[in-house]
Amino acid sequence: MASDDVAPVVRKLVDPPEEQVERVVDLLLRVFDGDNAMESFSGQDKAIERLIYTLTIRKTLQSGECYVARSPRSSEIYGVATWLAPGIDWDFHNDPTFLAALDPALREWYNEHYASKYNELHRCLDVPKNEKGTWTLTFLAVAPESRRKGVGRALVDVISKKALSNNQSIILDVRDPTVVQFFQRLGFKYRCVKNVVSRGSPGFPIWRMYKDPSSTAASR
Repeated sequence: MASDDVAPVVRKLVDPPEEQVERVVDLLLRVFDGDNAMESFSGQDKAIERLIYTLTIRKTLQSGECYVARSPRSSEIYGVATWLAPGIDWDFHNDPTFLAALDPALREWYNEHYASKYNELHRCLDVPKNEKGTWTLTFLAVAPESRRKGVGRALVDVISKKALSNNQSIILDVRDPTVVQFFQRLGFKYRCVKNVVSRGSPGFPIWRMYKDPSSTAASR
């Protein structure tokens, strides 16, 4: 494990077996257990939460890149980052498979509240469109016992270096102020924040963060 202070091995997943996808989903479920935003997104239904992670992983395998971190001494996965490639416009809350799985009350929350807040958040990103494209980080998760050991940075650096070499940008949404600080240390800036209200669980903020090629280079 990362607790042995050995540098993590970061590996891109390519056509992984279903068993490995399930292991990554299990990690996401563990990392985000009790997270206010995920409880709102899923209506506190673990089956819906699992569907969110599964759809996201499959989409990034198809139209982006998915990386996992593990120790060179073990095959145990303790970190994951899922990325949508430039030019891919996809959000789990607009996916037909996801919408079909929701009960009417949760679908109404997405349609009547979350969708408008999400659109406002994206419109407030007042930066020029990058003609070379923009990567989107959809999930970054590190097991609690493996944090503060460079795992998250290693998972982000893979695409940061690729974005730098291709003059591309990176965007992401963050729902935890401590995580905002983590990304700021990596050269990201936040453009705006929106507060989301949920009927079934406490509300949560979403910060939209952005890193352009010049700041990518500066943070190396």
